[in-house]
Amino acid sequence: MSDEELRAKLDEVFNRPEDEEYRNWVWQGVEKGWVSPPFCMTHDGDNFLTKEEEEMWEEGGDPCTPVLKLIYETGFGKED
Repeated sequence: MSDEELRAKLDEVFNRPEDEEYRNWVWQGVEKGWVSPPFCMTHDGDNFLTKEEEEMWEEGGDPCTPVLKLIYETGFGKED
């Protein structure tokens, strides 16, 4: 994912004006390799759907659940 794509994804996930500080915090974590870029657990797999989300999914809905994955390996996913 390019920096531009990542920034667009962060803007999509953290889209309220009051989210700016958090969005910057997440960006720093991704840049340093501490967390993954946000991704959707619904579309990429989620074993923790709420009952409401599960019902929505079964009825053809599309509940998006953005998450970040903590990265324990230094520099994981970063190009050298």
